[in-house]
Amino acid sequence: MPHLDDIRTELTQTWDLTAFNKSRLPAMLGETCDPQALDVPAKLNAKLETPALEDMVIQSSPTEASFYDDGLYIEDMPIKFPQKPYHVPASVWANFGKVLTQILEAEKAVNPDWDDCYIYLTIQQSHVAPNTAQRRGGIHVDGFQKASIVPQTIQHQIALTNAIPTIFYKKAIEPGQLSDSKKQFFADLHAQCIDAPTFEPAPYNLHLLNAYCPHQTGVATKAEYRTFIRLSASKIPFMGQDNTRNPLIDYEWNEDKKKAFYESIAKA
Repeated sequence: MPHLDDIRTELTQTWDLTAFNKSRLPAMLGETCDPQALDVPAKLNAKLETPALEDMVIQSSPTEASFYDDGLYIEDMPIKFPQKPYHVPASVWANFGKVLTQILEAEKAVNPDWDDCYIYLTIQQSHVAPNTAQRRGGIHVDGFQKASIVPQTIQHQIALTNAIPTIFYKKAIEPGQLSDSKKQFFADLHAQCIDAPTFEPAPYNLHLLNAYCPHQTGVATKAEYRTFIRLSASKIPFMGQDNTRNPLIDYEWNEDKKKAFYESIAKA
């Protein structure tokens, strides 16, 4: 498959700012087995039918995931810690079990270190009005890593959407023109990519990307209902305070712990 060999080879490599000098596009992994699940709002009381995978905990909890009139919205919710089983709220699995099975099996197939990773899940469903975007604007990369952090394995994602595809940019980036500050880094990236050739994955198709793939959310040309799903894998925890909490996993992340952790992995 185009680009698959390049991105698969990089999954276990160390992130390197200079590697941006090579253009990359996501590797296509095939169409989802359950496109209908993406076309309708998820329901809190959906029937649990898809069997759990091996080494996976599927159960209800006092605090379930976030359901709205538009459907489900969870953002970078941890569903796996290194060397631990997956933990997925029953309400999420009941709506997306078939799709998530396919994504998790794809992750295991392409990433030999999958069991050593923190795995995060994002699902966002909403109606999108014309000339608007469902997610944040601006060209960026997922899995931003600073040059000032000690060497870390490249973060990667498997994503798909049913409508308004993500826009990817085929562009070799000049690393010397990228700031170490996240906000400025994305501004520099945007400036370099804005006129580059673009690629949009076909609806319902799983695609593998890594932290070297510049992209931005698509803008609706008409009113559409959009479901966006993303699995993210990282050797280090995100520890984001805005991330959806997983009530099935016992962990305690806060700003102080996050600051202490990143200070511990900063270069001397």
